Amino acid sequence: MKGTKVLIVEDSKVTAKTIQNSLIKLEYEVSDICSKGEEAIRSALIHNPDIILMDIELDGDMNGIETATKITNVLNIPVIYLTALADKTMLEKAKLSEGYSFLIKPFEETELFFNIEMALYKHEMKNKLEEERKWLNAILESINDGVIAIDKDEDIKFMNENARRLIGYTNEKAEGKIKDVLKLLDPKTREEVQVLDLKEKSEKILIGTHEKEAITLCQVTSIPKRNKGKMGYVVSISDISQEKKLKKDIHYLTFNDQLTSIHNRTYFQEEISKYNDIQHLPISIIMLDLNGLKLTNDVFGHQVGDELIKKAAQVLKKSCRASDLLARIGGDEFIIVLPDTDKKVAEIIATRIKKLCSEENVVFGKLSMAMGSFTKEDSEQDIFQAINEADKRMYTNKFSESKKYREEILLFIKNKLKGNSCSNDENRLDIEDILLQMGKKMNLSNKELEEISLYVEIGDVGMISVPEDIKNKSSKLDDKEWENIKRHTEAGYKIATSIKRFMPIADIILCHHERWDGTGYPQELKGEEIPVISRMISIVEAYAAMTSNRNYRKVMTREEAILEISKCSGTQFDPNLVEIFKKII
Repeated sequence: MKGTKVLIVEDSKVTAKTIQNSLIKLEYEVSDICSKGEEAIRSALIHNPDIILMDIELDGDMNGIETATKITNVLNIPVIYLTALADKTMLEKAKLSEGYSFLIKPFEETELFFNIEMALYKHEMKNKLEEERKWLNAILESINDGVIAIDKDEDIKFMNENARRLIGYTNEKAEGKIKDVLKLLDPKTREEVQVLDLKEKSEKILIGTHEKEAITLCQVTSIPKRNKGKMGYVVSISDISQEKKLKKDIHYLTFNDQLTSIHNRTYFQEEISKYNDIQHLPISIIMLDLNGLKLTNDVFGHQVGDELIKKAAQVLKKSCRASDLLARIGGDEFIIVLPDTDKKVAEIIATRIKKLCSEENVVFGKLSMAMGSFTKEDSEQDIFQAINEADKRMYTNKFSESKKYREEILLFIKNKLKGNSCSNDENRLDIEDILLQMGKKMNLSNKELEEISLYVEIGDVGMISVPEDIKNKSSKLDDKEWENIKRHTEAGYKIATSIKRFMPIADIILCHHERWDGTGYPQELKGEEIPVISRMISIVEAYAAMTSNRNYRKVMTREEAILEISKCSGTQFDPNLVEIFKKII
C-alpha cells in the first residue's frame, strides 16, 4: 500500500474528499484529485499514478469511460470505475475501455481496499502474462523450444537441452525410442496420444520420465527425403504451463472474492442473465446480509471482521448444492441462486443455513444472517425482479429482527463479562446507589438519573474488546497492554451507539476515564468539557476499585481510599464533585 499513488477523478467534492480520507487512512498516496476528464488526462501524464479511481459521470465534455479510454491508450494504468448506478450498457462500455472493476457508491473502506489491491494484482498479472507471451513467441521464432529429432523407425537422433529438461531425460547421448521417453495425454480425456498421430500443433499433457506433468503445445513435422518417403520427424514442444497458470490466476481474481474464495459480484453479473431461461424454472433466490459486521470491525478491528465474513461464506458453501450459484456481492451481502428449486426446497435450504449459523461461535455470540427469499415460477418475470423481491424481504426481516439481535449481543456481552474481576468483585460497592445519591444532591434531572442506571447496567461493556489474558493479568501491565485496555472506552461507545436504548449514554461511556486536568483518555478532555455523569463515575469507580479485591494490589480501607481521592482532587477528579462524594460516603 505504501508508495502506491492513486488519482481520484470525481466531480463531487464531498465524495472526493471522503475517498481521499479513506485512501490516506489505508496508507495510499493521493497524487491528485480531478473533476473533469481533460484535467484527469493531464494529471495522469504528469503524475503517472499507479491506479485511477474514475467516476463515470463527470463534469465537462468527456465522461469517465471516455477519459479512461484516452488515458489507457497512452499509459499502462489500471482503472476502477465509481458509479452510483450500473446497468448492462454501462458495463459493456466499461469492458471495452479495459476497466478492472466497478465500485458502487457508497462503498466501505474494506471494499475500496480489496478492489484497489485486486486491480493492482490483476494488472501485475496481466503485464506478466504479456511478457510471458512475448517470451514464448521469441522461443518459437528462435527454435528454442524443446526439440527432438527421430528417424523413420522412431529412434531418437537428437534432443536439445530444453527438451531434456522438460522430459527429465538424463542420458548424455540421445538414444532410445521416442515412445519410451515421451508420453503425451489428451488434456480432456487423459487418453494417451501417439506422437506421430499429431497432425497439427495442439495442446497436450506431457508426462516426463520424472513423472512430472506439464501442459505443452506439441507439433510433429516430417523430414522428407529428396525422393519419395521420409527421413524422420522433428517433434517440437513448448511448455505453456506458466502461461496457463497466469491465465488461471487472472481468471480466478476476476471472478472470485479474494477474501472468501467464493464468486464475486463480477462473476454474478456475468452469469445471472443465463438463469432467465425457462429450463431453470422454478428458480429461487436467497439474499443474505451478515449481521454485526460493522460492530465487529469497530470493536475488534477489520481482521476479526474478515474472519466473520469467511465464516459466513463457509456456512453458505456447506448449505449450497453443486448446481447453485453463490456469490458475495457486497461487504456483508451474499446471494444464492437456486435453479430448479421451488419455494419448499428453498425454505429447507434457508433453515439449513440458520442451523449451521447457530453452531458457529463468533465474537458476539453466534453467527447471524438476515435472509429473504423469493421463488420465480413465471417465465415472463425477469430474474432481476425476483432478486429485488428477495432483497426487499431480506431487509424487512433484518429490520424486524434487529432489535432482538442487538439484545442477544448485549446479553452475550454481559454473560461474557460476568467472571471479569473488574466488574464482579465480591466486595464491589453499590456504585449505582452512590451515584444516584450524588445525583439527587446535585439536583440532576430524572433523565440524568435514568442515564446513571443505564450506565451501571452496561458501563464496562467495552471490556469485551480486551483479551482475557490482559484482563486477568496479576502483574503490572506493559505499555502495549495498557493501550489495549484504554481502547475499551471507544469500544463501549461504539456498542452503545448500536443499541437504541443505550445511545443516550454513549458519550458518558466514552468519557468516564477522562481526567479533570486533561490528561485522561481517549480525548484528553479537560474540566467541564467532560460530561458531568462521567466525572461522577470516575470518582465512584475509583473508590470502588480501591476498596475491592484486585489481582494487582491490596484492598484499601474506606479511610485510605477517601484520602487518596482527596489527594487527586483538582487533578484527576472534579473538586466540587469530590466534596459531594465525601459527604455521601
